[in-house]
Amino acid sequence: MEPIQVPVQDRTAGGSSEARQLRRQGVIPGIIYSDGQSLPFAMTERDFKKHVQNQSHSQLFDLTSSSESLNGKLALVRDIQREPLKGKIVHVDLFEVHAGNRIRVEIGIRLVGQAPAVTSGDGILSQTMNEVEVECLPRAIPSVIELDVSGLQVGDVLHASDLKLPDGVELISEPVRTVVTAVAKQVGAEEPAEAGVEADEAEESAEESA
Repeated sequence: MEPIQVPVQDRTAGGSSEARQLRRQGVIPGIIYSDGQSLPFAMTERDFKKHVQNQSHSQLFDLTSSSESLNGKLALVRDIQREPLKGKIVHVDLFEVHAGNRIRVEIGIRLVGQAPAVTSGDGILSQTMNEVEVECLPRAIPSVIELDVSGLQVGDVLHASDLKLPDGVELISEPVRTVVTAVAKQVGAEEPAEAGVEADEAEESAEESA
């Protein structure tokens, strides 16, 4: 995927009082972990909402800044801290990645296609694995990995080894892990309710006889 450019500003690590002051000004404090160093930065709430908020943790970011220590760094999100009650963003942690070094990331799995098990009305799909761990270069990180389920009949299973990965992307998750299973629909789900109706009717008959 292509990195998203995010404007950031250099800041001095002034502790919790400095962080609170930034938040009152509509600025989110953050740290980028880079080659054993912790570099403090800040970004506006507007830029966070525009560039970062709706992205996955596997999205690559290209930092732009007037600070030489920050400008041009490639980074991924490590953690986003929120207020417990209101959910307001209070801090962002990033970690730097290098274009020539392979990294491990977890990518979301999206099912595509129409499974005969579902279209026939006989079954449903049960997805038990929603993300897969892969290794690749930062700029080769896929935004999502699709898995075609168009051949699944009831009882069929697809594993991590069935995922079609792009060139240069290596599977790290266990290949035998189950991703999705086509399972038969439960029959007789309404029986308990019907039994209850019959019991009520029998009780009414007994009362009438009495």
